[in-house]
Amino acid sequence: MVAGEVSDEQWEEMVAEIRSTFGLVGTSGQVGRSREWTHDSKDHQAQVTVTSREGQTKIRLFARYSQLAALAFIPGMTLGIFIPILLIKSLGLPAAPGVFVFIAVMATLFMGLRFLFSRLIRGKQRKAQQLLARLEQIVAAPATEATPTPLPEATARLDASLLTEEAEPEEAPTQAQSRTKTSS
Repeated sequence: MVAGEVSDEQWEEMVAEIRSTFGLVGTSGQVGRSREWTHDSKDHQAQVTVTSREGQTKIRLFARYSQLAALAFIPGMTLGIFIPILLIKSLGLPAAPGVFVFIAVMATLFMGLRFLFSRLIRGKQRKAQQLLARLEQIVAAPATEATPTPLPEATARLDASLLTEEAEPEEAPTQAQSRTKTSS
């Protein structure tokens, strides 16, 4: 919750900040006093909802990276199946120690992938927290009314000669020019 209500200009600034953070265009809309920016694809979903009521604004952020886990684990674990098999064959280990090596390599690989995945998610969470802080700053900042910038006097005046000049009529093609056009 943030003190203040969101103006149209502030919402435009918020949408620009959201798009910049996520690196996605998304769509924005408004129903009543609630404004919403959403992006929905098979690998990434994100939604920011901003609702202003009675001088207060509630900002909600939701993001889901459904393909991120699959991209992190599937290739690594697939590769992890072949590494212990190649290791067992190259060392010529019997079945019992081979199974132990297989399980140890798979467990180590899984833990490493889990660590990398959690770091990746923490980075996404940190980015989301920074976005929320920037959105709160935008809402808390007083809305400024856009005033049109006056044109300098020199460029605002029209040159009267531009208005009074008439376009010269085009000359009709001569017979020789007409024949040339039709024969080519």
